[in-house]
Amino acid sequence: MSDPLPPGVDPRFRARTTWPPDFSVLTPNHQFSLERRYRRRTQLKWARPTLMKVVKTLQFATVVGGTWYCVFWADWGTRETPFEPIREWVREKRSVVFGDRSRIVKESKD
Repeated sequence: MSDPLPPGVDPRFRARTTWPPDFSVLTPNHQFSLERRYRRRTQLKWARPTLMKVVKTLQFATVVGGTWYCVFWADWGTRETPFEPIREWVREKRSVVFGDRSRIVKESKD
């Protein structure tokens, strides 16, 4: 062994080839093969499946929640909105299911 190894490196497991290889002497096909292998390995190393799942879920919840708020609750002032028919339909269905709360409150006071 002529070249000294850095501390902590086991001399029994030496690399078969030097890395990174000299790309000037490689064929274009071999270069492409190494690039593809390197890209795949870096994608695997930096993949964060749990983080990606959480981010996608939060993005979906934000979009759905924001749309729900804008359609059913946001007050756009005195002008008419394109969501008024939907809001009226929901108010009508809510009063059928839950009853008219103002009528219930008046009857309980009597």
